[in-house]
Amino acid sequence: MKHVGVTYRSERRVLRYETALRMVGLEPIRIQVRDVVPDRIQLDGLVLGGGSDIDPMHYGQAPDPSTRHDHDEGDAREVELARVSLNRGIPILGICRGMQLLNVVSGGTLLQDLSTHVRHLVKTSTLDSPGKHR
Repeated sequence: MKHVGVTYRSERRVLRYETALRMVGLEPIRIQVRDVVPDRIQLDGLVLGGGSDIDPMHYGQAPDPSTRHDHDEGDAREVELARVSLNRGIPILGICRGMQLLNVVSGGTLLQDLSTHVRHLVKTSTLDSPGKHR
């Protein structure tokens, strides 16, 4: 049986990931991000789950007031776990925050507050007229 690590901060969220992994014949291994020692983990796969925003210091930015992050050691350990897993060729599934973490670990950055960067324009006339697309 293949063992897949599942990072988590919330008991509620990890249960859903564990159930899904077992449904496809994988054995989930819980990884509490505050306690993980990346070099000692032997896995066949890794699920980086959702959660709060990644501390912007991990991608070279000062925090925006709208950013919600934990300011803890868990962020740094999860970043290191992702790096070690990528270097070992371990398959990784990033869910929401986990995908953002993979981006950061791969050298990318994030937009901390989309509303300050992207303007969404929706015309009600387009929504009110089915079949009428522009």
